[in-house]
Amino acid sequence: MQMPSTQNASALLRVPEACDYARVGRTKLYNLINNGAIEAVKIGTATRIVRASLDACLASLPRLGDAQ
Repeated sequence: MQMPSTQNASALLRVPEACDYARVGRTKLYNLINNGAIEAVKIGTATRIVRASLDACLASLPRLGDAQ
């Protein structure tokens, strides 16, 4: 899946879209939600992931080779 440009990017992602975007599985995504690392909202029964929260979480991850 190609990442959308920021001009076309939706503020909310469906769970499968967020998994593809972050390259993680569904279980890991829900673990991140339950641990408070990323923000999710409910719209009716549908779960949506706040893209800005997911981006912030990904940006905060340590980079390989940074701490040696």
